[in-house]
Amino acid sequence: MKKYYKVFISTISIIFILSVLYYIIFPSKGEYNSDSADTILWAKASIDAGGLFNENFEYAALFTFGGQLLMIPFIKLFGYGITANICGMVVFYLLFLTALFFIFKKMDFSLTWNLFSLAVVMMLISLSVKMREIFWQHIIYYSLGMLFLYVGICLVDTSAKEIHKNLVKYDYKQMDGSTLAKKIKNRVREIVLLLITFVWFMLCSTNQTVTFAMLVVPLLGALIGLIVLNPLTPKVYADNKLEKKHFDSIIVKLISVVTLASLLGYRFGTFLKRNVSSSYQNGYSKMSLPETWPDHLKSFFPALLDMMGIGYLDDVQLMSAKGVIALYKVVCAILLILIPFLAIISWKKIKSIKFRFMILIHFILCTIIMLGFVCGFLSAANWRISPVYVSCIVTSLLYVKWLFKDIKTKNLSVLICIGMFALAAISFVGICKLKPDYGKDKFAMKMVDYLEENGYTDGYATFWNSALITLLSNGKIRLRNIAIDGADMRLYHYQQESNWFKDEELEKNTFILTTADEYTNLVLDGCEVANYASNFIVNDDFVIMEYTFNPASVMK
Repeated sequence: MKKYYKVFISTISIIFILSVLYYIIFPSKGEYNSDSADTILWAKASIDAGGLFNENFEYAALFTFGGQLLMIPFIKLFGYGITANICGMVVFYLLFLTALFFIFKKMDFSLTWNLFSLAVVMMLISLSVKMREIFWQHIIYYSLGMLFLYVGICLVDTSAKEIHKNLVKYDYKQMDGSTLAKKIKNRVREIVLLLITFVWFMLCSTNQTVTFAMLVVPLLGALIGLIVLNPLTPKVYADNKLEKKHFDSIIVKLISVVTLASLLGYRFGTFLKRNVSSSYQNGYSKMSLPETWPDHLKSFFPALLDMMGIGYLDDVQLMSAKGVIALYKVVCAILLILIPFLAIISWKKIKSIKFRFMILIHFILCTIIMLGFVCGFLSAANWRISPVYVSCIVTSLLYVKWLFKDIKTKNLSVLICIGMFALAAISFVGICKLKPDYGKDKFAMKMVDYLEENGYTDGYATFWNSALITLLSNGKIRLRNIAIDGADMRLYHYQQESNWFKDEELEKNTFILTTADEYTNLVLDGCEVANYASNFIVNDDFVIMEYTFNPASVMK
């Protein structure tokens, strides 16, 4: 590749990568919803309790080793709010970017190839509003699981190299001082790396089911698969500078470390979670009825298209700009699914053990997610296949790079790269269209301004407004959850601490915020709680009911 091509590709790639950072810091807040606040809510709950979990908090999900740990220092620095959340997401972005960088580096990617691959992954992850929420607004199962997986792969690969160094036999009688010192140094490095790997897998496994599904089982399955499913030929061993007996020893040692660490971590996680639970997390982990499985399977491809930003297209002309882009995304989605299968077809030609390892991990991970999607309730939300989407992107890039090394398939590789870069460019343009103050005209943003200007601080709102407005106001406005069902208005403890509903500030001047539609339904159904209000502020978009006491006392 000519030098100026490398400079051009690297420069554009860096711009693409940095555009995600721009999105996180500036326009992302315009796409936030109340679900985006979950990670920082868990962090606040931990701070309030002075421990890892808060027994008075109703969690959507339980992570002993999760993103809330990144948020805690920033809450202590800036207080609860959007500033702390954005800082935590910037740190996560850097961690995820670094993990991917080392994955590609370990696959022997040059700097140009590495930057190109990072740009493609980051842009394709940011292709839709939902994917941007999943990865860049909060830290949840899917993004956290992929980070755990890629860090785990890097640690296992590095540990394998150190183990291999110490499998070389020395004649101690003829060994001089420098050689002995080197031998001791290598042994110490191996022990340290295996300890780090052990600790990483143990900590990750305290999250239990999620970590086992997205890290432990795929990685252990791939290690076993390298030996059992497809025995390596002598040439493959030679190409990787290995002997079969050494290879088997490395695999056995790694399997032992990962298995022991994961089992200990799982047990430790059970102990840490003994006094708390998560109804939402437990709900989607159940099996679904077998008669629903065909429908779940049929919904996979539409779900993938949704992750790529293809929404409702009923009124879109095929040959319009939007129609052409949608069709292009469909073609790319098909290729992202098919390319990893081409890697399987090319298995015997692939001499790199590391690449074979990554292929096995991809298919085991996808199988686990698809089993949950088809046979469980993962299909209830499209974004739950996001790990499959990300893994398809990474595995496709690895295969395209492998094609590039062969003169016979180099042109095909370049063609696919151009296609990927074009899709990345579409995502980049989408991000650039989002101005730094994007979302200022949305309901939540306008309510933050109105409530702050008029001195409202403590009150209630339905879930989709309460958590979001509290977050966007940097905690200056503190809204608790209520649920409205016909004439029934009740406290809603989901993602809330029970003590928040008993705050002394609520005993003074407080309020209930509703949208105009919510209020209309309350009036039509004869809501009793509304009758206790001392004053009403009625607007075209919202209604504020003011109280001189805590209205929680008259809610069910």
